[in-house]
Amino acid sequence: MIKDFFILDFSYEIKDNIPLIYIWSIDDEGNSCVVVERNFKPYFYLVYEGNGDEIIENIRKNCEVLLITKVKRKYLGNVVDALLVQTSTPTQIKRCREKISRINGIKSIFDADIRFTMRYSIDFDLRPFTWFKAEVSEVKLEGFRAKKVYILDKILSHYEGKIPELRAIGIDFQIYSKYGSLNPRKDPIVVLSLWSKEGSMQFSLDESMDDLKIIRKFVDYILNYDPDIIYVFDVDVFHWKYITERANSLGVKIDIGRKIGSEVSQGTYGHYSISGRLNVDLVGLLMNERLTGHVDLIEVANYLGISPRRDSLNWYEISRHWDDEKNRDLVKQYSLENAKSIYLLGNFLLSPYSELVKITGLPLDKLSVASWGNRIEASLIRTAAKSEELIPIRMDNPNRSSKIKKTVIEPKIGIYSDAYVLDISSVYLSVIRKFNIGPDTLVKGQCDDCYASTISNYKFKREPSSLYKTFLEELSNIQDIRKSEVIEELMSSFYDYIHWTNSRWYSREIASAVDELSYEIVKLVIDLIKNSGFEVILANDLLVFVKGGSGDKLNELIFKINSLYDLNLKVRKIYRSLLILGNDRYAGLLEGDKIDIARIGKEDMDLCELVRNVKRKVIEEILISKDVKKAVKLVKSAVIKLRRGEFNIGELITWVHIEKDLSEYDKQLAFVVAARKAIQSGYLISKDSRIGYLIVKGHGSVHDRAEPFFFVKEKNRIDIEYYVEQLLRESLKVLTPLGVSEESLKKTNITDILDMFGASKKK
Repeated sequence: MIKDFFILDFSYEIKDNIPLIYIWSIDDEGNSCVVVERNFKPYFYLVYEGNGDEIIENIRKNCEVLLITKVKRKYLGNVVDALLVQTSTPTQIKRCREKISRINGIKSIFDADIRFTMRYSIDFDLRPFTWFKAEVSEVKLEGFRAKKVYILDKILSHYEGKIPELRAIGIDFQIYSKYGSLNPRKDPIVVLSLWSKEGSMQFSLDESMDDLKIIRKFVDYILNYDPDIIYVFDVDVFHWKYITERANSLGVKIDIGRKIGSEVSQGTYGHYSISGRLNVDLVGLLMNERLTGHVDLIEVANYLGISPRRDSLNWYEISRHWDDEKNRDLVKQYSLENAKSIYLLGNFLLSPYSELVKITGLPLDKLSVASWGNRIEASLIRTAAKSEELIPIRMDNPNRSSKIKKTVIEPKIGIYSDAYVLDISSVYLSVIRKFNIGPDTLVKGQCDDCYASTISNYKFKREPSSLYKTFLEELSNIQDIRKSEVIEELMSSFYDYIHWTNSRWYSREIASAVDELSYEIVKLVIDLIKNSGFEVILANDLLVFVKGGSGDKLNELIFKINSLYDLNLKVRKIYRSLLILGNDRYAGLLEGDKIDIARIGKEDMDLCELVRNVKRKVIEEILISKDVKKAVKLVKSAVIKLRRGEFNIGELITWVHIEKDLSEYDKQLAFVVAARKAIQSGYLISKDSRIGYLIVKGHGSVHDRAEPFFFVKEKNRIDIEYYVEQLLRESLKVLTPLGVSEESLKKTNITDILDMFGASKKK
C-alpha cells in the first residue's frame, strides 16, 4: 500500500545482528505509527593513496566489513579517490575505525562519527516535521505501543505539509527533602502534575497513595494518553534523572515509550530520550535563545506573555510547606500551575522551532538541547552530503585559541532613553556570499583568479559556490512567510560558528578572512549612522546601539544602507531605557516593562538569592526611574535590613550544581568544603547533586566556614558581614560605572535609616 507519514523522530535497535531503523511518525489517518526500515546499512569513507586493492585486502584482514567500494568523492572541493566501507552494525564502525587508521595508505577517515539514524535521514533527505510518501506493508509486530506498524518497502517522495494535531503534555513534580541535596533513594515525590489540551491531572502523596503509586499512576497516564510530545522544564537535566533513579530504587521502571521495554535514557547532547515521543526540554530552547536571558519558568512565562506573574516556591522549602497540612494545597496548586505554564510555553515555542527542525534535520527533543553551533553544523552536514562532500570527523582541540569578542566602538557608559539595537550580522553573511568563502574554496597555494582577503591575502575560488555560501543561500531562499526569528538567529549565529574552534570545518584562515573583509564594511556602516545624526553608544561584532533621531528616520537609513551594501540590517530591539556598563554588559527596558539583562545577570550564578534580587532591583530602578540616587538608597536599605536580621535564612543560601566528582574540584572552594562536611555527617552528596551552603561566623578563611544550609538553624550563626560585602561588591558592579564610589555606598547616615522607614519624606 502507499501511505503518507509525518515524521517525529528516528531511533534504531539491533536484532539478530541486523540494524532496524524506526521512523516514528503520524500516518495520514492520524494514527501514531512506526515505519520500520530493515535494509539500510551503516558506512563510512576512507581517503587513500597507493594500491587500492592492497588496501582493501588489508582492511578485510583487520576489520569485519560487509562491503568495500571504490568511489569518487569530494574533499574540500577537490575530487579524491575514496573507499566506501559498509559494516553490519553501527558499533562496528568505531572498532573498524581504530584498526583501519593504522593501515599504510589510509590518509583520512570521514563520516565515521555521524549517528546511524542521522546518516539514514540524510541519505533519503527525510527530516522531522516533514512528510514522506512510501510503499509500505502493515504488519502486526509485538513490542510496540504505536497504533500502527509498517514495514518500509520503498520511499516514493518527501515533502512539506501541514503539521497534524500533535498530542502534547506539560509535566511538573515536586520532591520532599529536608536537607536540600535530593537523594532519589530516600526522598519521595509528593506531587506530580500534568497538563494537556484536555486539562489537568495530578497525583499526590496521601494516606492512600505513596510515591510508588504516584510513579505507577504517572506511567499509566502517559501510556493511556499517548502523547507525541512531552514538555519539561528541566534545569540541569535534573527531573528525568531523578524520577528514573527514584523509580529504580522502588523497583519499577519508567517504561513510557512507544517501544515496549525501552526505558527513559540519556542520549545525544545529554538529553533524555523516550522512544517514539519527543521529550522536549524547554530550558534547553531558552538557554540557547538570545531573546531572553531568563531560565526561571515563572519569569519567562511572564516575559513572553504566556501566563501572569505568580508567587514561586523554593524547591528546598517544599518539605516545610508539605509538613504543614494547611500549605499542602499551596504546593499542589504551585505544581499544577507549573505544568500548565510548561504546556503553554511548549506550544508557544513549537511553531517557530518546527521550522528550525526542518532545516537542521534534528528532532525537536535533540534540537532543544543542541547549541546554535551544533544546529548549524547539522544543517551544513546535509548541505555537504548533497554535493558528495566528505564530512570531517569532529576533533576536540583544547589548544585552539577561542575567538575574542571585538569592540568596534567603545561603550559610552551611562543611562539612555529611546535607544535602538541594530543587528549587523548580515555584514558577515554578505561577505561570505560575495567572496565565496568556505572550506571547499580556500586555496593555500597560488591562484590567479581568486578572491582575496584585504590583509592576510587568504584566497578563495570564485567558482563553484562554497559550502557556506550554498547553505546561506538555501536559508535566504526560504519564503518570507515561513521565516521566523529562530531561522534568522541561525543565520546570524553563523559568524560565531566560523570562529568555533571545535567545529568540523574550522579554519583559522576563514575566520580571519571574514573578519578582515567585514571590518571595513562595518566601519562604513557605522560612519553612515553617525553622519546621519545618530549617536553610536556601543558597537560590537554583531550589534550596534544607537540613539537620537526618530524611528522613521532610522528605518530610512537602514533601507539606504541595505541597498548600498546589499545587506539585511534590521532593528532587533527598541529600548525605552538602556543602561550600558561595558561591552556586552547592558540592560534594557522594553515596552510592556519587560527587561533584558545581558551578561550582568550571567555573573550572578554563584550568589545567594538576596544579593541576586537586590542587584536586579538596582538595575530595574535605574532603568525605570533613571535615578542613580534611588538605586543607591535601595542598596543601603538592603544592607540595613541585613544587619538588623530582617531576612529569611533561605535568602542567603548559595546553591551550586555539582557537575563532576568532588575530588576533581579545588578543595578550597566553599561549596566543596560544605559538601564534604555533609558527607562526613552521613548525607549523600555526589555528582549531579545540588549543594546549598551558608558562610558562618568563626575563625579561618571564608571557604573553611562554609556549612551545608541544613546545619544552620539560627540567624546569629551567619556571618552577616560576609553577605553585606557580597551585596556591596555586586551592587558596585552596576553603580561604579555610573559614578558611585565604594566609600559613598558603604557610608550610612541617619537620613538613610529614616528613608528606610519613610520618615524623611516630606509630608
